[in-house]
Amino acid sequence: GSHMASGDATDITIYYKTGWTHPHIHYSLNQGAWTTLPGVPLTKSEYEGYVKVTIEAEEGSQLRAAFNNGSGQWDNNQGRDYDFSSGVHTLADGRILSGTPK
Repeated sequence: GSHMASGDATDITIYYKTGWTHPHIHYSLNQGAWTTLPGVPLTKSEYEGYVKVTIEAEEGSQLRAAFNNGSGQWDNNQGRDYDFSSGVHTLADGRILSGTPK
């Protein structure tokens, strides 16, 4: 979305449940180039046990992503990667749910 406000409706926000100390998201937006490994760090969220990241995106954007601990351990949906669209998503135990963590 625009650069005016954070949390644009077109942006992609992901809450990720993990015990990793340095979790990263490695992603491709709209089938573009993937991020440089290990990707973008996720930050602590307001929900216990979850980290989060918001990626600026335009309406209709599609994000393909895998997660890692910054030193070679991966969560890539058993090789299929994870797909996200605009909005807020929670990824826990391999399942993507819409909205913030419950």
